[in-house]
Amino acid sequence: MELWLPAEFLVGVALGSLVLNAIFHTMRCSGALDTEKQLSWVLTFVACVVLTLGSVPYVLLTLSQGLDVSKLVLTDAFSLVLLGGFLSYLIWDLVLGLIYYKSAITILTGYVHHVLYIGLALFSVTHG
Repeated sequence: MELWLPAEFLVGVALGSLVLNAIFHTMRCSGALDTEKQLSWVLTFVACVVLTLGSVPYVLLTLSQGLDVSKLVLTDAFSLVLLGGFLSYLIWDLVLGLIYYKSAITILTGYVHHVLYIGLALFSVTHG
């Protein structure tokens, strides 16, 4: 059976969903965070750290190519997993935000912003 989305991307979505939810609910239940605003930054922080560290090989490759990004158009398994993880962050930030930190999500910086990036991620994975 042929999948609409690459398997590596779906692995990233699944892993991202598992890790983000585990960390979020652990922090939420620990009582360490007092406000909705603090809780709203948990997923963002985790996604930021993972995606920043995950980008290091691509930054090094860009530097080794003399900053010529035209030589970087790669779609490898690792980049697909990272993109899947990013998509899971976007989705779970909206879902968990609606439940646990509704006051921290605005129309523009939350819903519109996330939906546009979800569309961009899906376009990128399906069109290279």
